[in-house]
Order: sequence, then structure tokens, then C-alpha cells
Amino acid sequence: MKHLTRNSVLVALGMLIGLGPVACDHDCDSCGHNEPAAPYGLEAQVRADGVALTWKDASDDEDDFIVERSAKDGAALHFVELVELPEDTEDYLDTDVDAGTTYVYRIKAVNGSASSISDELEVMLP
Repeated sequence: MKHLTRNSVLVALGMLIGLGPVACDHDCDSCGHNEPAAPYGLEAQVRADGVALTWKDASDDEDDFIVERSAKDGAALHFVELVELPEDTEDYLDTDVDAGTTYVYRIKAVNGSASSISDELEVMLP
């Protein structure tokens, strides 16, 4: 069971209501409230059964990975969470896709303090 601190509860609440992580009121380098390193090397392969995503885990202190996707249908992107995956995961198969659609994916590394986001990857389905 993880120890919850006042700060980790505030960070989780801020993330839940869309404010993002709430900053610590002290030196985070000394307390260990550091954001995990962002995943990198996001790649996609379009397959008959969906879009297979792979990435590299750059962190040793993430709790989860969150796969987010937005349909690209104009200038604005509206990311939604597809799935929350356990730590150390480096792949996901998105099977809920539509032919002829362009999607933008990103991966979030999350811990009790903050999150870091990978670069975005655009994938066009035939």
C-alpha cells in the first residue's frame, strides 16, 4: 500500500479535475516528489486488427502509463484517455479505430506526484 501525503492527494486531485499536477510547497528534489521521465521513441504500426503502439520507458519511478488519443479533424486536438497500463509497459494495441481517420497518440508516465508526456505521433489509417 502506498503512503499518501498531503501533497500526493493534492496532485491527484489536481490531475482528476484537469488542473494538472499541483506544485509542492517545498524542495521536491529532496523529498522525492519528482515527475517521471517522459516515455520516448513512440512508434505505430497500422495492422488489420488496429494500431500497435510501442515506446521506450525512460523512467524507473512511474506508477502507470496512460495512452491518450485524439482524432485529427481540425486544428484543435482533444485527447481522451484510452487505457491505463501498469508500470514498465512498452506497448498497446488500439483496436477501436476507424478506417480513413487520422489519430494523434501520446503516452503519459504517471506517478503519485506528477506526469510526463511523450512526443505526439500522428497515424493515418487507410
